[in-house]
Amino acid sequence: MSEETKKPKRRTRNRRKLSITGGKTTSFIPTDGTILSDRYRLEKEIGRGGMGVVYRAYDQELEIPVAIKLLPPELAASKRAVNDLKREAVLAMRLRHPGIMALYHFDDSETVKYLVMELLIGCSLEDRLVDSPDGYLPVNEVVTLAQQIAPAIDYAHSEKVIHRDIKPNNIFLHDKDGETTPRIMDFGIARQMKDCLSRVSNQDSAGTLFYMSPEQLQGKPVDKTSDIYSLAATYYECLSGTPPFHRGSVSYQIVNNNVDPIDG
Repeated sequence: MSEETKKPKRRTRNRRKLSITGGKTTSFIPTDGTILSDRYRLEKEIGRGGMGVVYRAYDQELEIPVAIKLLPPELAASKRAVNDLKREAVLAMRLRHPGIMALYHFDDSETVKYLVMELLIGCSLEDRLVDSPDGYLPVNEVVTLAQQIAPAIDYAHSEKVIHRDIKPNNIFLHDKDGETTPRIMDFGIARQMKDCLSRVSNQDSAGTLFYMSPEQLQGKPVDKTSDIYSLAATYYECLSGTPPFHRGSVSYQIVNNNVDPIDG
């Protein structure tokens, strides 16, 4: 998971946790210095969204920096959601590839549920597109990205793992030793979290319509071809500045229309 620059927070050794009583969650966000499972020391918050809060942390047992994503209280309070996420996490933890962000552990033994992941430094592909003066990338850069990303997805598919939520924001450009390499994040986890959150909140939290395959929109079973469609939509945006369909009834267009060729 990525690290972003934020204002420093007052350090504390508070070890309090989320408490769940009678199916309701008492909202409390652990502060910097909190210790989880007598092992992971939270250092600073580096991200926050509907799918949880992400901290830079330190694994005191292995003595390495990691990223920890705390699940939203609504999910942590749902036994069914936790069980679904755990099954998805077990699959994702099998994946070991230089083009895939490593998932180390899913802890569901405490009232605060969390994922332990590889700490990545850099920016997402979405950020790279936003910062680009033209809103898209040079062809040679996209070709290089494709040559690095495609083998990682092919490897995951060979392990029978489907991502189901490939998009620019789930591809991270990791800076290490002066080199930048793309890493695919949240294999299977992001989509499962959104599905679970939709179920427990009775609200649609898909949020990635532009990259969804026709079969996903139609509620049909998905396989590796869904990932291939989403990856193609991502490449299309990298080359043109917009996803294949982004105006009007996007769902209808994805299911029924052909994609226009990119000018130039």
